[in-house]
Amino acid sequence: MSGRVFAALSALVMLACGEQETQRAPAQASDAALADVASAAPRDAQVEADADAFQGRTTPVTFDFGSWGLLPFEEVPNICAAWTLHNEAPLYVETLRMLNGGAFHHANWFVVPEDAFDGPDGWFACRQRDFREAAAVLLGTPLFAQSTQTRFETQTLGAGVAIKIPPRHRIIASVHMLNLSARSLRTSLQVTLDLLHPRDVATVAAPFRLFYDDLNLGPRRRSDFTTTCDLATPYTQAQGRAFSMSLYYLLPHYHGLGRRFEIELAGGPRDGEAIFSLDGFDGLAHGRSFDPPLDIAATGATGFRLRCTYDNASDAEVGFGLADGEMCMALGFADVDALFDAGAASGDVVIGTSPEGVERHEAPCDVLTLPRKESQGPPTEAERAASWAMPPAPAPDAPAVAPVEPPLCVESDPDVAPAQPITLAAIRDEVFKPGCTFSACHGGSAPAAGLALDATNLDVLRTTLLRHDVEAETVLKLVDPGDAVASWLYQRVSQCAPRDDRGRAHAPMPLGAPERLADDQVARIKAWIDQGAEAR
Repeated sequence: MSGRVFAALSALVMLACGEQETQRAPAQASDAALADVASAAPRDAQVEADADAFQGRTTPVTFDFGSWGLLPFEEVPNICAAWTLHNEAPLYVETLRMLNGGAFHHANWFVVPEDAFDGPDGWFACRQRDFREAAAVLLGTPLFAQSTQTRFETQTLGAGVAIKIPPRHRIIASVHMLNLSARSLRTSLQVTLDLLHPRDVATVAAPFRLFYDDLNLGPRRRSDFTTTCDLATPYTQAQGRAFSMSLYYLLPHYHGLGRRFEIELAGGPRDGEAIFSLDGFDGLAHGRSFDPPLDIAATGATGFRLRCTYDNASDAEVGFGLADGEMCMALGFADVDALFDAGAASGDVVIGTSPEGVERHEAPCDVLTLPRKESQGPPTEAERAASWAMPPAPAPDAPAVAPVEPPLCVESDPDVAPAQPITLAAIRDEVFKPGCTFSACHGGSAPAAGLALDATNLDVLRTTLLRHDVEAETVLKLVDPGDAVASWLYQRVSQCAPRDDRGRAHAPMPLGAPERLADDQVARIKAWIDQGAEAR
């Protein structure tokens, strides 16, 4: 196999983690965290093994991977989690639901043969089993990629559209973790697969990737990067027939400097039409299902145009990388008789500056086209006619694990004692940094609602909190020294649906978190405001 083919396969769904380089030396997992591998055995899986257990069209299978510990400010760039399915027959995943306990910067998920990367289920250091995402792509198939920093996420490709897990396979997630808090953290991971009976499978989707890796974000500069990928020509050359592709799902990926992400149709009468766009960064799930699917060939398009726009307010140039770097790529699933890895690996050039002062970059798109694997074919007639076949339960007396659902919000307990010390420095380090400012929701050059909480100087941070003009229609100040209940900040972090003066509900903060801040942290914010909201 050529180096070009291997490199492309190894990158097919590396949206943020694994073998990618970072601009700083990657931290190793702490001894305390690695000790969890031996002590935190995964909880049991729940398997609905009878056709009578159907909930509608699909049957859920749920697994709890157990917990993992992180020290304050610890980064673990490459930790893995495994789930062996013991499936004697193929499984068809229509929807995947993921819930984690925090500090998941990103995770890439694969299905591989169960004799690959062998060992106990649950957490393990990837290097202990020599797990490589490149090898996982070659041996199996991508299953899922988590949006940056999301806690709960659903990936669904559409009714009757599935990702195929061949017999006797396991699932492995490669996770990049970041604990930006001054407190130790114990996180967790649960996943539910919603499985289709083979007779209900209309399409087995194939993965593809679009990327722009040759990123050069100049200091104190706005810039956008564009590459146009012709998929039709290499497809026709490889397949010997006209280009055909129906799009079911797209997942974008960039980091906190990202200001806009866009995928357009390229070629044909609808050239330049945006089919996916995202403004800013907010840590929410942004995968999009196309149901009904978008027939790319029917639009007259020959491929896609990928564009990412950034605002680098720092004094340093930023390139491709993990948490300290940037990325521009998308994972997609489509009905297509080939695997595509398409994007700009090199050749970035500046082609001008827009009237708005944005430096414009372009690079050529290289397209690798590979045939689909035989193991990823549609269900056979024998499978469609057979009775329902599910993985066996791990043990006859295995306790049930409820399918993953969006957690219900629970408002903060006002009777909990505040965490100590009650200082703005502690709130900055244990609340704002990990929950509000990382990847620029409330930091960077364009903070959400104009509220920047990333100032290192405590006097500057206090001034920001006291003088910020609240965008919501409320007479409340963001922080009213001496009166936490009359402070909009406290209402947003303590309530599930804080209401403005017109009675309209607003999202709780931190945005996208499946549950409120820890009660003692909310109490700390309240106590700090009630005590005068001092800088020290």
